Amino acid sequence: MNIQRINPNTLYDGSPFGLSQATIDTLSGLVFVSGQVDWDTDYELKNRTIEAQAENALKNLSIVLSAANTSVDNILQLRVYIRGEHSEHYGQHCAYNHSVPGDIPSSTDRNRYCVTGLSQHVD
Repeated sequence: MNIQRINPNTLYDGSPFGLSQATIDTLSGLVFVSGQVDWDTDYELKNRTIEAQAENALKNLSIVLSAANTSVDNILQLRVYIRGEHSEHYGQHCAYNHSVPGDIPSSTDRNRYCVTGLSQHVD
């Protein structure tokens, strides 16, 4: 396996946490994206509402995928993690549906409230 690391300079530096924003297995073309959150480059939360946080996490996801020469259209699998109760986070579901067009990829949470990690195939 040959690994290429993806770290767009418009997103926070993950190296203090031991991560890259994404890694690509250049032999298979799979992209593995680290959890995306609503942080700026200074590790500060940008928004207070769940809806706005979900929207920015999805924007960050798009930035990472673009840097890996792919897009949300190629998502193969989605893993979702939520803090708190699902009923508190209904707005994230709406943000995801708005940001990821087309058929729903495989997901570990059928309600898909937020995006924090995925596997992605490179075109």
